[in-house]
Amino acid sequence: MPAGIVGALMSVVGGRLYDDKGVRFPIITGASLMAAELITFACLSQQMSDLVILLVYIIYMTGMGMSIGAIMTNALASLKPEFSAQGNAFLNTIQHLPAPLGLL
Repeated sequence: MPAGIVGALMSVVGGRLYDDKGVRFPIITGASLMAAELITFACLSQQMSDLVILLVYIIYMTGMGMSIGAIMTNALASLKPEFSAQGNAFLNTIQHLPAPLGLL
């Protein structure tokens, strides 16, 4: 739950960064945080306590929250206005479909 809260809060920060600095900054920053977390898990997962796992996962959700909104906004901005509903439906489907299939 703490990681989910941080991810939700960071989506607001990512949106502000998107408005102020453009699409590249929140995406690159978020992807860098997620990559750092994945490397940390890959290298240190055998020695991590539960608290460290939580803290490292919070870093992942910080990056995810910061970047996913900017990615979706930028993708939808590239569509013609008459296709925005279809684009939004497609992104929501892509975001939710893998979970029930066990791919996440």
